[in-house]
Amino acid sequence: LAAAHAMVDAHLAGKERLDPALEPVIVRLAALTADADLLARLRSLDTPEVLATSGDAAFITRALGDGVGSTGGRTPWPAWLAAALENPAAQAKAWKVVTSRWDQVRPAFAEPNALSSLVTAAGRLCDGESRDSVSRFLADKTAAIPRTLQITLDRIDACRDTLLRLDAPLAEWLKSPSSRTPQDNRTRSTATDAQRRR
Repeated sequence: LAAAHAMVDAHLAGKERLDPALEPVIVRLAALTADADLLARLRSLDTPEVLATSGDAAFITRALGDGVGSTGGRTPWPAWLAAALENPAAQAKAWKVVTSRWDQVRPAFAEPNALSSLVTAAGRLCDGESRDSVSRFLADKTAAIPRTLQITLDRIDACRDTLLRLDAPLAEWLKSPSSRTPQDNRTRSTATDAQRRR
């Protein structure tokens, strides 16, 4: 991560350009632990991958809000939205921007394949509430691409069902002795010995 930060800093300072083929990967790595200043400078690269990994809620909100209705930059705004929907830390905010600012968002999806990209990106959501929201919001906007919407809803269902299946076994495993680290076991043993000495 430190190396990614250094490479991005050098690129932004004009000292050493990033290889275009590697730029998305390096930006993703740098964004993982970037502070507000570096995130603002990464945004200037017009690289949507920064939203795919950043955990800075304020930055995500600002970047998505600034991009609404924008047709400038080398990267279309729908690509930024898709990247944000890929990021668990940004998904809820990204979807809220779409639903609450649709009149502003809609022009960005005027191209034939753009709406399809939005519907597909929404498939990265992974809970029942989001599934219902996607279904209700897009139902009257996807008459021309009903199959795409159904695939998205099926994908959300599959993700949600997987999480539900794993939830109970994971909870049980976390309670079991096998989930404890050696340090946990030593702590437990020390506590037991202390109780015996009382």
